Amino acid sequence: MIIDGNCQYFGKADAKDLLGRMDAAGIERTLLSASLEGAVIPGRGTPLSGVGNAEVASAVAAHPDRFIGCFHANPLEPGALATVAEYAAKGFKAVKLFTGEGWHPDDPRFHPFFDAVQDRGLAAVVHCGVANFGLSHEGGKRRALNAAYAYPMRLDAPSRLFPRIRFVVLHMGFPFLFEAWSVHHANKNVFLDLAGTGTAIDALPVGYAAVGGPAFIPLDFDKVVWGSDNASDPKAALAVADSYLRMMGCADAAQRGRVFGANAARMLAPAG
Repeated sequence: MIIDGNCQYFGKADAKDLLGRMDAAGIERTLLSASLEGAVIPGRGTPLSGVGNAEVASAVAAHPDRFIGCFHANPLEPGALATVAEYAAKGFKAVKLFTGEGWHPDDPRFHPFFDAVQDRGLAAVVHCGVANFGLSHEGGKRRALNAAYAYPMRLDAPSRLFPRIRFVVLHMGFPFLFEAWSVHHANKNVFLDLAGTGTAIDALPVGYAAVGGPAFIPLDFDKVVWGSDNASDPKAALAVADSYLRMMGCADAAQRGRVFGANAARMLAPAG
């Protein structure tokens, strides 16, 4: 079974095309994630609308055999704990976090938030590194994500303090690759995400070779998950990811196969 472990949702109008792309690529299930309201994705001329948690919940309810829910929460917001409780109760399996909204995940103020995530058996999908999208300035308010907050090393303490949460470093934290690989290597509950197209994924085999590859910092490919990031051609993205896994030392075909399905299933399953 192929599972897309990281797919941004662009709203109801995109659902039919997304299902078609999944079928063409042989993808059986997709972790459908809410994004940030007003996100401006390259190649899309207008700010996204309808990509919030409620819209994802509607898509999951309409296609429960194909979509798995991933909601967005910001622990800086007063209702963050209620959001976790609400969407966990709806059967969502993961929470998507954008620390670039201005918070550090190792700040003790957010321990109650992570307690709630852990107690409900959720995975935490964390956008680390530089975002390839901007935010609209509706109402004259300037908005931007700040990569200075999206530093993978900040996940080291939370992964130790909340060992039942499966943390997923999206895009392997590009450009903070070394830090993401280090935290992954040191903590058994930190997964890496091999997702997207362009520089963020093309840099991976080159960067890994540059630091010495597995001789210097071995990666556990059973803690790597693939995602399309809502690529226009997920079938092609699968082929690229497979070739890059080979280049990074994942020579075993069965292990590469797990990157495209079984690892995501394990990541989404509550830890014992």
